[in-house]
Amino acid sequence: TLVAGFAQVSCWTLTGERLMGHVRERYLHAALRQDATYYETVRSAEQTFALLGPEVASMTDAVGQNVGLSIQYCVTFVAGLIIAFIRGWRVALVVLAFVPLFVGVLATLGLLLMNAAKKSSEAYSSAATIASGATNAIREVLSATANTFLSATYQDALQPARVSDRTEGIARGSIWGGFF
Repeated sequence: TLVAGFAQVSCWTLTGERLMGHVRERYLHAALRQDATYYETVRSAEQTFALLGPEVASMTDAVGQNVGLSIQYCVTFVAGLIIAFIRGWRVALVVLAFVPLFVGVLATLGLLLMNAAKKSSEAYSSAATIASGATNAIREVLSATANTFLSATYQDALQPARVSDRTEGIARGSIWGGFF
């Protein structure tokens, strides 16, 4: 099982990394095709490229190990049901009756986690914009002694991400703790 587990994780992780390389490349080409006024009216260039980091990292995680684990769990579930029906079909029917409940709970968890990840990503993007602006104008920031103000602004921008990450952790822990 060690070799199979290694192959499962490494193959899907490599696939995820390769896929995200294509996503980064296409995102960059799409961003460079935009007119200069887009960055003045819709969002700044820092905001545009700050969104890329956290989004690509979350997509890499989703495509990487999680696909392999999802396949493993589904195959294990189906194999367990087949063995249960062969060994004792009455118990298998009782377990099968709870499957819709599990699916509903997991769907709710998925929605909660998606909303929390979206809020967290937006907050991290906002904080990255503040940090990028401060580092690009570091001389002005230091000469105006605005570093404490920018630090406080950065911390305030990260606060929604902290709340969202905490909510995500509580939801994930509650659901998985309830299952086991």
